[in-house]
Amino acid sequence: MNPFPEELYSLACKIAVVADHGGTGGAEVSDLLLRSGATVFLLDSDQAARDRATTILARHAAFHTADVDVRDEAQVTAFFAQQAEAGGVDVTVILPAYYSNRSLLDVTAQQWETSQKLNLWAPLVCLREAVRAMTATGRGGSIVTVSTIGSLVPVLRGNSVYGATRGGVTNMTKAAALEYAPAGIRVNCVLVGAVEGKFIDEEGTRERRMSGEITGPIREPGRLPMGRGDLGDVAAAVHFLAAPASKYITGQALAVEGGFLLT
Repeated sequence: MNPFPEELYSLACKIAVVADHGGTGGAEVSDLLLRSGATVFLLDSDQAARDRATTILARHAAFHTADVDVRDEAQVTAFFAQQAEAGGVDVTVILPAYYSNRSLLDVTAQQWETSQKLNLWAPLVCLREAVRAMTATGRGGSIVTVSTIGSLVPVLRGNSVYGATRGGVTNMTKAAALEYAPAGIRVNCVLVGAVEGKFIDEEGTRERRMSGEITGPIREPGRLPMGRGDLGDVAAAVHFLAAPASKYITGQALAVEGGFLLT
């Protein structure tokens, strides 16, 4: 017998970890997971981001924050190890993203290091430790990474470093899905399109982007059939991939981009 719709999307009695770094998406994702019944831990070393999320989600007694820098392997490892002993982890959402835009000819070693540290290394460590924690409990789980449609096709000029690091997340997700499916661990990715607030910007980059100085296919007329999206669209996709409704889905990259790839 098929389950009722609410059972397909319920996360009652589940423990979820939402990993972020100064972004605004953590609160949106956490809110939806909380309203689905999960206990949620938001990891973020940015005090302002934690305070903002706490203010928004104060009505949820099952919401917790932890001062964890996702770029720091030791901190991430310690948190997941502690959580594995305290009750385990059923859902992990990996959000950190850093956007830096510049010509390929202007890319520096420092820019690359800063970008890959947050865009690729942090997700890898969070993914690794989530798998370790889920394996320890033996009850499987769902891991959702968040990447970009720019990991599939170029969307803006000057995105060589951003596209490369985020492409690593997309492919890492698929590799992990194959490796840990026998343990009941599903690993999927949400590829985000034109959604403001999905990453933190290198200084000055947001102003260049909003002014139209940064150009590319996604800025061309008619390339966004459904217009721009918002963080609620991202949270809804994450929730679907975390919930029982997607229990037979793994290794997928779900594009949330309003039809851009069709054009």
